[in-house]
Amino acid sequence: MGRGISHRVRETLREELGDLGENIFEKQCWDIGVPPDDLSYDYLDQLAENVFDAVRYFMGIKKAEKVKNSIRKYVILNKLNEIGTEEKGMVALVKECELHLELGYTNLALGYMKEGLEDYKKAFEVAKQSKRKDLKIQASLGIIQAYLELGESKKAQTMVDKSMSLVDGPDFKCDKAECLRYLGVINWREGDYDKASEYFKDSLIVYKEECETSGVAMVYDNLGDLYGEMEEYDRSIDYYQKSGDIYGDEKNQYQKVISLMNRGVIYSLKKEWEKAANLYEQSKELAEKHRLPNMEAWSLFNLGEAYIYTEEHDKAEAAFQESLELLKNQQDHVGEAGVRIKYGQLFLERGEYEKGDESLSAGIEILRELNIPRYLADALHELGKTKHALGDVEKARELIDESIGIYDELGLDERKERVLNDLEKLTK
Repeated sequence: MGRGISHRVRETLREELGDLGENIFEKQCWDIGVPPDDLSYDYLDQLAENVFDAVRYFMGIKKAEKVKNSIRKYVILNKLNEIGTEEKGMVALVKECELHLELGYTNLALGYMKEGLEDYKKAFEVAKQSKRKDLKIQASLGIIQAYLELGESKKAQTMVDKSMSLVDGPDFKCDKAECLRYLGVINWREGDYDKASEYFKDSLIVYKEECETSGVAMVYDNLGDLYGEMEEYDRSIDYYQKSGDIYGDEKNQYQKVISLMNRGVIYSLKKEWEKAANLYEQSKELAEKHRLPNMEAWSLFNLGEAYIYTEEHDKAEAAFQESLELLKNQQDHVGEAGVRIKYGQLFLERGEYEKGDESLSAGIEILRELNIPRYLADALHELGKTKHALGDVEKARELIDESIGIYDELGLDERKERVLNDLEKLTK
């Protein structure tokens, strides 16, 4: 039994972290006092915590949480297996429901959305047997989240409607606030921004009544995102500022960094690049101080972009170089592709077209492997302009045509129109 789980955990860490995973597995097993080949389920919780700390140091919270959840999943499945299929009393039913809830959360965190949805549905069925209303509510909220992650807004809406009757009572006000927040998300996705704003604000009122600060901050972030998309930038910044003020204690520094970056992004959209750069500097310094390398890398990425537009090209290059090294160490391939694309744009600004060609091509290769069409279209557009500057008109036309085709398929008409305008200029 021990050797079986030992092999699976070892392979999981190797798959996630490469050679570093093998080294971390060996060291952390010895640190908790068990030979690596003799690891058993009894030690997995402690191992998961130790591995989290080790991976966070090298690769940041995002990767650390993924690896921790990968190990925790084995723990949960083993506990579910121990319950068995025999007739269960109330205690066993509650335990089974809680394990399915935890498994649903873990699968969503790992990106296994369909599996997470099925786990939450199982939790809901067991909760009905246990007659525990609080467990039914937890399961229903999990189902809503899973549907939203899968992009199935209509099914999420149906589940929210069913859940509203469950959360009607003084003991479940925060759950009601969360249902209202989900209604805000659903209406936002359907393009009804006014109704989305109303639901978010209704949610905010309930969260504030209950003094639930994490819920308040989450809704502030939702409103910041919503108003940013509506191009009401000052209102967006105001809500991001409010959420950032809440994330003041040590355990919330990750969210504080995100809040600073969100405000920076809005100033970038307003083309107020110096204000954006100032916020990115703050987020970078905070991420570095609290050993959040992924957030440090993305702060540097955004900072480099701001420096392009303030025409501080040497600073932009230094930021991109540092960001690229951090992202490569964290195996963040999306981020690496993004930096290479932005690096290419910097070279274009400098008129260094060969270097721009090389950097953009490297980013595009990664984006093709990852199958991210939205960003790929942007990059193809930039590479097309670079090829034209290098005199390869035929290749430029081919790349820009591909970019237009992707925008057309995605229904991004505004961006398509912009590229068509560029194509017209290039072909004159």
